[in-house]
Amino acid sequence: MKKFTIIVISLFMVLLISLSSVGEAMGTSSKYASNQDYIQSENLALKDKSNKMTDGKDSSVYRFKTRNGGEAVIDLGESCDFNTIILKEKGLNVQKFSISVSDDNESFTQIYANDKIEFHRLCTFDTVKARYVKLTVEESDNLPKIREVEIYNAIPEKKNDFRVSAYSTLGGSVFDIIDDTTLSDTEKDTKIKDLIDADYYDTVTDYIDIGNVRWEEDGSITITGWDGTEHDEEKYYGVMMRNLHEVLDEKGVNLVITILNPSGENGNQRVMKSITKNRDTLITNMIAFCNKYEFDGIDLDWEFPMSQDEFDAYNSFLQELKARMKDEMWNKEESTLSLALGTWALKYTPETIECIDYVNVMGYDILDQDGQHSSFFSSCVQAADYIESQGFSKQQINIGFPFYGTWEGGRMEQYAYNAITEEISPFNNFYTMKKYDTQEDRYTYFNSQAIIRDKTAYAYLKGYGGVMIFSQYCDLPSDDERSLTKAISDYLQEVTK
Repeated sequence: MKKFTIIVISLFMVLLISLSSVGEAMGTSSKYASNQDYIQSENLALKDKSNKMTDGKDSSVYRFKTRNGGEAVIDLGESCDFNTIILKEKGLNVQKFSISVSDDNESFTQIYANDKIEFHRLCTFDTVKARYVKLTVEESDNLPKIREVEIYNAIPEKKNDFRVSAYSTLGGSVFDIIDDTTLSDTEKDTKIKDLIDADYYDTVTDYIDIGNVRWEEDGSITITGWDGTEHDEEKYYGVMMRNLHEVLDEKGVNLVITILNPSGENGNQRVMKSITKNRDTLITNMIAFCNKYEFDGIDLDWEFPMSQDEFDAYNSFLQELKARMKDEMWNKEESTLSLALGTWALKYTPETIECIDYVNVMGYDILDQDGQHSSFFSSCVQAADYIESQGFSKQQINIGFPFYGTWEGGRMEQYAYNAITEEISPFNNFYTMKKYDTQEDRYTYFNSQAIIRDKTAYAYLKGYGGVMIFSQYCDLPSDDERSLTKAISDYLQEVTK
């Protein structure tokens, strides 16, 4: 996980969800199976035999008449209910498109808009009833070529175990509150509860505290701020955990602690020493910390084991940690062990994978061709596909969403979604939101409600275990209609009602 700049203002498919064929993204080596049953309905677009966009064949291509795009209308033959459209593009030419519907082929109402198709695009929206569907390519780098348009009335299977894991970075703010000598204990508790924003956790299933608990090479546990300053454990966690339990226990939210690896110079060497020579001490301290504050699980964030020796040691450590958690954690068999994973080399053994309850896939800081760090295809579809290819099951995978923006080109200074309130239109239809910095002559890219909704739909319909938020603290308040958590919640309420 990354450190980022948080500016709080008072008041942030591409999958080839194809049902009929095996698709291959142009310019990639990844292939995705298409025989999934998550959409329990027919492809309504097949009723229109008038063009190659609706013939059910990925090998045929519908070419728009001009370089800049244009319009193409699909006639379903009669008025039908539908809520999901899959677009398949040859190449990466489409830069902006919209979908509209009509019953008379004259008066159309827009139901969806996006910046690009990116090979394959999953478009979800509230169920509409219409006969005609119009695809409008508004901007294109070259002649748009559409392989297929698939239209479904998706009826997803209700899932009561779908996870929404949210990393929280409250640490610095809580430190400030607790250290404020002008506040009474009651006032401190009130301010901390306000930071938690309980209404978020009507949707969030796992609260993951990150950034403050670190293991050291001698196996000890330290409490530090982002700047490395050490803090008193009891003073901080005693107060914060009391408030977290009061707010979240009644909602049934799991409280998980992320224990970070040592950072700084020779970090991997220090990790190796702790998980080999001082493993027993480290595990004992981890479990003791969890038992003291009644954490339900442990999340580990060692993102860069590189050599085979490092992976061998880490595999052994994880297996032993899980075994001892089952024997020594206060909640034993119900305790969870999770990992934060990036999309680079992973060498976890089948035995280790079996002992991991879930993984939080960091679907961000992955640059696409435009310099954006969390596009749909690269950061959602391909990221999850890679983790699955390494042996993890779909049920173990949470697909991660950034609630922060990053400069174009991937510079690592990051800004919270809640810092750009003036740029956010309610229910923004477009994936890419940009905040322009005139001094630096650059954009900062943010995910919108639209892409968060579609990423959630992708994870749900594809059969993944859940989604992950990084970080909850970057979102707008839960009662703000522009909240990103609201986009997740609204979709899940639709499919589980």
